[in-house]
Amino acid sequence: MQRRYGVGVSKKPAKGSPEMKAKMADLRAKRREGSFRL
Repeated sequence: MQRRYGVGVSKKPAKGSPEMKAKMADLRAKRREGSFRL
């Protein structure tokens, strides 16, 4: 878990960054499907 720059994985992606937008879109899609769990 020490890798900072994994494939599309980062501890704190910058707000407004493509990675963050993709992550939020993915979360929203999962939540819409009903398969999103905390």
